[in-house]
Amino acid sequence: MPTGLLGTEAIPINPLLNPPPATHSFGYSNPRANIGNPNRILGNVLPGMLPLTAFGLFSQAGNLINNEPMSAQDVINAHLSEGDARAKGLIIPPEPTVTEEERRRSIMPPNIPAVDQGGYVETFPEEVYDTPVVIPDLKPDDQGWREEFPIEDPSSDSMILHTEGLLKDEKKEEKVNEGILGEFKEGEGMLVIHNTGASAIENYNKIGGIPKPSLAIIPEDIEELNFGEITLIGDPELMIPSGQNPVYKGDAYTQRYPIVRTLYSDDEMNKIIKYFSDALGVENVQYDYDKLSDYKHDDGSRQSIVYAGNIQNEITETGLSQVDQTMLDMVFLKEKGLLPDTSEAANAYKYKDLLGDAIYKNGLTDEFQQWRENLAEHIGVQGKEKIIVGHTDMGRLKYKDHTLDNVLQHMKTKAGKEVGFGATSVGSLAAIMRGKFKTKKELSKARSSLVSSTEMNDIKSKLYSDLYALTEKLTEENEFLKDRNTDLADNFINIFSDKKYSIESSFKEFYPHTSEVTKKEVIKFLEKLADTPTEYFEVKPNRAVGIHEFKGAIVPMNTDEKTLQILRDNGIEIKKYNTEKDRINKLKEFEDLFASLPPNPLFQFA
Repeated sequence: MPTGLLGTEAIPINPLLNPPPATHSFGYSNPRANIGNPNRILGNVLPGMLPLTAFGLFSQAGNLINNEPMSAQDVINAHLSEGDARAKGLIIPPEPTVTEEERRRSIMPPNIPAVDQGGYVETFPEEVYDTPVVIPDLKPDDQGWREEFPIEDPSSDSMILHTEGLLKDEKKEEKVNEGILGEFKEGEGMLVIHNTGASAIENYNKIGGIPKPSLAIIPEDIEELNFGEITLIGDPELMIPSGQNPVYKGDAYTQRYPIVRTLYSDDEMNKIIKYFSDALGVENVQYDYDKLSDYKHDDGSRQSIVYAGNIQNEITETGLSQVDQTMLDMVFLKEKGLLPDTSEAANAYKYKDLLGDAIYKNGLTDEFQQWRENLAEHIGVQGKEKIIVGHTDMGRLKYKDHTLDNVLQHMKTKAGKEVGFGATSVGSLAAIMRGKFKTKKELSKARSSLVSSTEMNDIKSKLYSDLYALTEKLTEENEFLKDRNTDLADNFINIFSDKKYSIESSFKEFYPHTSEVTKKEVIKFLEKLADTPTEYFEVKPNRAVGIHEFKGAIVPMNTDEKTLQILRDNGIEIKKYNTEKDRINKLKEFEDLFASLPPNPLFQFA
């Protein structure tokens, strides 16, 4: 059906489909004659004109009362009942031809006047009486009296507008916001974040910035933030792709911050050993740790409370505050005068429980944590922070000073590439297949490819199933692979992740007997990886990012004052959260940092 600007339809009158109403010999029309005609909209119409209304008693031609011309209106004005009018032969109503069901469906006003005694009474639902009534002029002609209706030009005021079922299709106007990447619909913004922790923020503040941080571009309606207790929200400028600011189409498995260790000189290490030995009442805790108790195992062998035989390596590899937990508990409680005697417990395990209870029940948990973090200062040693940058030819670790420049330089080398869990995975291969965004327009169009972590887990499971099926086929066609003690899936990932080789040369080099059918399946799988959705896009600036380049921070309610002050000093707006859900909701309070364009279902990969 044709619709107008308002979503309504005006129904024109076709004289062929809408014949003039039937009339009686004495000159008034009978709308009843039109009931049941599906082509009639209302009772009386003028051919070729818009429908006006149905006419009942008011459409009757003139009658003679007392031998004088009298209109239908005169009959009403004279208050003649139908009985009187019929007795005088003035009104001859037609026999009713309408059933109760037809009467209920009809939208025409009644054309039968009510009767006082006998006759017919016609009633309709109240809602039909709002139909406008047009009163005709009565003019004489050669045949008697005729009805004449005012003729009006069609206009919206004279139209019957059928809107039911149409207006509800109108869509509510959507709010459109403006961001660094252009316009985006309400609820479809993106923002750039960096999840971190309080100790990391203190470290960044100490060295003067964040070297090559891994930033995530996420949708504003993200379901969960998986890493770090503090979320820093960056300036939208950070998500614009460029040579110095590459934006990857997913987790890029890029370089990670190097391992930092605090190395102590020999004199400082001796001072540390002496501190623990004196606190526990032994000559040298490295050798006398088993003298701290008389506990024995069931077989009669000594049961030690702590183990400190490797304390120097532990301090070097994990840090002073990460040495044996029981030894730290004992030293802390000894200094507080609350150390339980070993005779109070039956064995080493029961004694460790006593230590934990002594700290907890005395309300010392927070104080213990502070003491532990400041232990080097408490002992009076400083050490020097170093980053691990590789190994010597003899296999020993190589170190450099922990400075911003050294960290940045290390992260720009292949040595800084992510290793360990996840480094060789279907995700890392997908990262290579996806590539980077070239323009901010391409980035903004990719909004629809972002999925939840639950959806991503399902996608990864399916990809791994496809990968294992492919490696089985490759092994069947290249039988020499069966004799190799290697993980075929990892081998596949490493081969096709190497950009030095084309796909065809990789087949020739590593899978020489692969059939054309299987080659096509491999290529199809790699293409599928390129089109794989992701939870977030990764930004990896080729520089150090200042803390001040972040505009907002969402932190736990119990964040220490030192961390909060660092954020304030860098002009960062701080919001605190209680629960993870509250943390996610706080993101929406930084909507001025959202940047996106309307989502596009077509995600074009490089």
